[in-house]
Amino acid sequence: MKTIVLTGPTSGIGYEAARKFALKGHRLILACRQMDKANKLIEELKTINRNGDYRAIHMDLSDLESINNFIDALYASGQVIDILINNAGLYSEHRRRSKDGYELTMAANYLGTVYLTLGLLEILSGSDHARVINLVSRAGLFANLSLSDDIFTKSNKGFSAYSKSKLAEMMFTVSLSKYLKDNSITVNAVHPGTVDTSIMIGNTLMMKIVYRLKKSKMISALEASEVIVDTALSSEYNHVTGQLIESKGFIPYTKQFDDENLLKELFKKTLDELKAFNRGNFKWIEI
Repeated sequence: MKTIVLTGPTSGIGYEAARKFALKGHRLILACRQMDKANKLIEELKTINRNGDYRAIHMDLSDLESINNFIDALYASGQVIDILINNAGLYSEHRRRSKDGYELTMAANYLGTVYLTLGLLEILSGSDHARVINLVSRAGLFANLSLSDDIFTKSNKGFSAYSKSKLAEMMFTVSLSKYLKDNSITVNAVHPGTVDTSIMIGNTLMMKIVYRLKKSKMISALEASEVIVDTALSSEYNHVTGQLIESKGFIPYTKQFDDENLLKELFKKTLDELKAFNRGNFKWIEI
């Protein structure tokens, strides 16, 4: 039995993955922004496996203080984590700011994911074969990421904001895998496909047009969850790290991932930005 931390489990791909993990008998720690939905999910999971071990803890991925509280709760529990699945994310059609002053999409999809992952590395290292899985999107491969001083705060929205946050998440995956090369923790990014979930549904005319054009080619959240569960549990990935994975296999690196200076610069800029938020509840990494 594995202990799995899963973010964003109350809808879409995360919901279907949670059900599959429960059916397979694994212990789940659910990181949820809406606790009413989380409690309903736990009751549902218990109907799938009444002997299952499920716990929901509040966490808002766009709020670094909230992430700190989540990390504190896991350290206090003394529970070793085998698998961290960074599934939660958002697509914002409007320009919005996080509580900490960052562009909201970058805050939730990238900065929050990085901060949570770094905060849990020490707990993950207690597992013999720990895995970190970051849900990304091929949209990131079409982005251009400028490492300017306002990379995390620049006002942005829609596809531009989303694709940049996902490219950054992919680059973090590669960088962290290099940092952990002598560790037992593997780190991979998974593109689940073009999925018919609420993240694709919006109120603007552009989103409505895009959704209608893409709907016929979209796969269900249930189908998309298969590659997540497989990457998390299959022995095929025991020693795979730093890869971009989809259901058809590995996604080749684009030029951004072969640029060691670019990878290192983004990694360092991110660490420098987030270090101030660590209140000493976990050991900060240095590069």
